[in-house]
Amino acid sequence: MRTKKSPAAKKMLKTLLIDESWADFLAAHIDPMFTFSKPMAKIVRIKPETTDTVSFYLQPNRHWQGFKAGQSITVQARSNGKLLERMYSLSSSPDRRYLRITVKKQGLVSTALHETWQRGMVVPISQAQGEFCLPADTHTPLLLIAGGSGITPVYSLLQTLRGKSQKAVLLYFNPTAHDVLFQTRLERLAAQNANIQVHFLYTRNPANGQPTTRLNAALLESLGIDARAVLTWLCGPASLQAAGRELWAQWGISHRLTMESFQIAARRPQESSGGAAVQVKLTRSRRELKLPGERPLLDELEDAGVYPRFGCRMGICRTCHCDKERGQVENLKDGDHSGEGREQIRLCVSRAASNLELNL
Repeated sequence: MRTKKSPAAKKMLKTLLIDESWADFLAAHIDPMFTFSKPMAKIVRIKPETTDTVSFYLQPNRHWQGFKAGQSITVQARSNGKLLERMYSLSSSPDRRYLRITVKKQGLVSTALHETWQRGMVVPISQAQGEFCLPADTHTPLLLIAGGSGITPVYSLLQTLRGKSQKAVLLYFNPTAHDVLFQTRLERLAAQNANIQVHFLYTRNPANGQPTTRLNAALLESLGIDARAVLTWLCGPASLQAAGRELWAQWGISHRLTMESFQIAARRPQESSGGAAVQVKLTRSRRELKLPGERPLLDELEDAGVYPRFGCRMGICRTCHCDKERGQVENLKDGDHSGEGREQIRLCVSRAASNLELNL
């Protein structure tokens, strides 16, 4: 005689049979690297790069699908009991067996990685994301511009040009020589590959008597670089992005400039809404908030005690996307304004331009 299973037993059996997250939880107690579909990685090495920057070398499990030079991954860290996520560019070459992210100790997530990640730990990672990748065109010369930790995806791009005929010039800006990442490796890369040139440029305290310098037309002219004859990739802080965007726009060649950023450029005071605060209704949580409407929605929601999921905080990974039911937002990356109706937005790069209803 067959025993009739209770609804609770049926539900448990179904969970045990098909719920991958439950299976992953059980498997992690046997082998943390074993999952049914989720990419994980073991921290196999931690290498200091400067006084406040380290590289984490990660060995991914079998679910890792590889990456293109210039792409990023999302990682997690805990701080004060909260699970935080952020996207980091891969600084390794795609042909290596390991992955490498290079992290400066600044900001909440980066500081948490410095303080909590240890060799031998197994950590969840995302699949590679992002479009800061070189095109199929291998004939047009390249100009690569990096500032500070913006060198991480650019260094990955450079490594793919080893032994190639395509010419590339790197302009690497830092406040001082002590802030330079990968200096020895970059010098070696240029010495071993005639198609690669590297220029270290300093904005505060120059080395060897060099003058301080910024990205401008005079600098490019002094180096014999014609921006109209090259394809340019730029990654760095807001000031470097702004200089590049303005120069290439003046020359009418914005289409030849590809940029990757680690932050949203600060709004100028005259661009501020300057009006009354906006009302934001969160339909799922049944809350109503009054927000300034001056900064990214993600920042202002967090200030108000609401903590949506996020990853890169720069409009790439889509972890913080949500449905806007009503109202208008401004895209802080390009200044475009949305319509008034329903659409999906990214909280990290959207500013409330009117009263809003969000599906949060």
